[in-house]
Amino acid sequence: MDLEAVLGTVMAIGLAASLSLMTVGIALRVLEGGTAELDFSVGTSVVERNFLAFLVDVKESGTLSEALMRLGIAALMLTPYSRAVASLVYFATRRDIKYAAITAVVVGALSVLLT
Repeated sequence: MDLEAVLGTVMAIGLAASLSLMTVGIALRVLEGGTAELDFSVGTSVVERNFLAFLVDVKESGTLSEALMRLGIAALMLTPYSRAVASLVYFATRRDIKYAAITAVVVGALSVLLT
């Protein structure tokens, strides 16, 4: 399988997962008696220090619908990171040292930004 096919598959899976989680979360919110409109007050905004804190706080979401929407956002945010990791694995298995090293630097920088 070539690199473009691998990366396309990773991006499609990430987008589909994110879209599915957010769609189900919004549908549950409406079924719970809420509205599809979101309240952007301080209590519902993403204000965590970093991405890992955002993921940990998913379990503390008030409702299932909120947790699903937060997981959908997390899936969307992790999609480019997954793409970089897939590129690193691809270049490493092909023993392309130059591109594997460059991609490792990118994955390392993204990993630091997550924490």
